Amino acid sequence: MTKSYSRFYRVIAVVSSIAVILVLMYIFVHALVNGDQTLAKENHILEAFIVAILFFAFEEFSLKRIEILENNYYQLVSENRIKDELIKMNNFDNLIKTFRNYFESKYNTSFFVFIKTGNQITSILSDYPKENLIKEINNPIRTVKVKLDDSECIFILKGDSKEQIINLKYELTKLWDTIENKFILEKNKKDLEKQKEYIERLNNLVEFSSRISGTLVLEETYMWIIKASNALFNADSVSLLNTSKGKGQYKFIGSRNVDLKELSEIENSINSPYFGEHIDAIIRTGRINYIPNTDEFPGWAITTYSPKSWIGIPLFDLEESVFIIINVGKNVPYYFSEEDIKFAEIFKKNINIALTKNLLLERYRMDSITDPLTKLYNRREFESRLAYEITQSQRYGTKFALLLMDLDKFKSLNDTFGHPVGDTLLKEFADVVRNSIRASDIPFRIGGDEFAVILTHTDKSKAKEIARRIKNNLSKINLGVTFKPGVSIGIKEYNNEGRNEFITECDKLLYIEKLKKNEG
Repeated sequence: MTKSYSRFYRVIAVVSSIAVILVLMYIFVHALVNGDQTLAKENHILEAFIVAILFFAFEEFSLKRIEILENNYYQLVSENRIKDELIKMNNFDNLIKTFRNYFESKYNTSFFVFIKTGNQITSILSDYPKENLIKEINNPIRTVKVKLDDSECIFILKGDSKEQIINLKYELTKLWDTIENKFILEKNKKDLEKQKEYIERLNNLVEFSSRISGTLVLEETYMWIIKASNALFNADSVSLLNTSKGKGQYKFIGSRNVDLKELSEIENSINSPYFGEHIDAIIRTGRINYIPNTDEFPGWAITTYSPKSWIGIPLFDLEESVFIIINVGKNVPYYFSEEDIKFAEIFKKNINIALTKNLLLERYRMDSITDPLTKLYNRREFESRLAYEITQSQRYGTKFALLLMDLDKFKSLNDTFGHPVGDTLLKEFADVVRNSIRASDIPFRIGGDEFAVILTHTDKSKAKEIARRIKNNLSKINLGVTFKPGVSIGIKEYNNEGRNEFITECDKLLYIEKLKKNEG
């Protein structure tokens, strides 16, 4: 619009000038033709010429003002255009390149750009002789220093014209406000997005904590802890390691996106004296452990799918001892940020609060279904588990077997050596049973010296092998008295009988073995 107005004004000025010149020519010619004009007419001619001179002077002044306004307008348009370009850019190098090209084309000169953070100076898009750098940076005539967040942006100008350098410095400083404002806005925008993400992350943590707190059995609790860890840390793999029994007996109790064979290899490695320092450190200190790059950690057991970044988060039992470690892995080195580690602390506290209730419930539940002396499941739990296995077998055809066991001459032991020795045998035998069966098998103490084991997914031949193992291991026990412990075992594979018939048949087999021993 300014351009159109300027052209229109120039056209009007030219037309007006021609009109004034024609009028002056007419007056002058008329005066020559009528030489007998009076002095008054001569004065009018003089006045006309004075008015014409003033008109041309005003016109010249106006045209110059129009030219200045026009130049200012074009400069403003150019500045706004470059501002728009700078605001739209997200890449800092491209932003500086555009910024520099604008000034180089306008002033026909160039400059160097540096970023100073602390004592470190980094060149942007150009190299500058290091030997002259410090000297030039401290030269106030050729140097412009402007703030950029926590750093300083330094421009070293080239050229010899002082006026040009002054103009360049002024415009550089003025335009830099746009860049600084852009960075402030971008920083605020990123901070706001981070805050939103953090709030959403906290809300998700609250939801997961609520779900964990709402579980009734520890197996379900552990499942939700794995889900929460995977989601809240964007993990590639998560596993739970039970460390309650100490070094050498660490055991994985759950995982996600970890191969079972590999899990077994890791378990063997971290239980050895040469590996697992990252786990041992958590148990000693009770603190979160972070390894940003596992390739650089000497005590890391490298496997096929080892994570490159790892966070170990401890969970505490009711005695405030570390009993589970959450292993959070990412297949990218240096993936987890300082914010992730801080969040892991909040995560640890929230999960431990939710877990405490479940541990108390589990303790109460275990007290109600376990024998206080041997810590094996009691008769009440035996009835419940047996009913479950019978239902599963009838519904899906799964095999299982039952061992009913009775310690030989137990009453005689008690009568001869006293109940403390008898209690010792009961506890020792419970350990023998635990160490002789598989992890999937379930042991019980169902009476004074009566024990049982439900052998899941087992036929009679495998059950006999386990029974022989129990007898052999029991024979190695030394009670410190002249008594050799033994056990009679009834072995029965389930064959779609009713519950009472199944137990009766197994009990008969136990009785037959006991009779044979007594007769022998």
